[in-house]
Amino acid sequence: MASRAGAAVHQVLGEYPAKSLEELMEIISDCPFIMVEEIYKDAEAGRNGGYHGVGDLLINTNIIGKVKVHKD
Repeated sequence: MASRAGAAVHQVLGEYPAKSLEELMEIISDCPFIMVEEIYKDAEAGRNGGYHGVGDLLINTNIIGKVKVHKD
């Protein structure tokens, strides 16, 4: 999958309404696709900048390698 800039993507930062990793694990075990809000870091804000949504993205749950909760 290509990024918005056309480069290869290793990770996707997304927002999904699960309360825990355990809840997300149950959801992705039962669903072939999930929809997340794709999030990008604000380029102008520097290292400690904010983030903004760039729209919804469908993810094939069969190819998710790992999931981690993102913390600022």
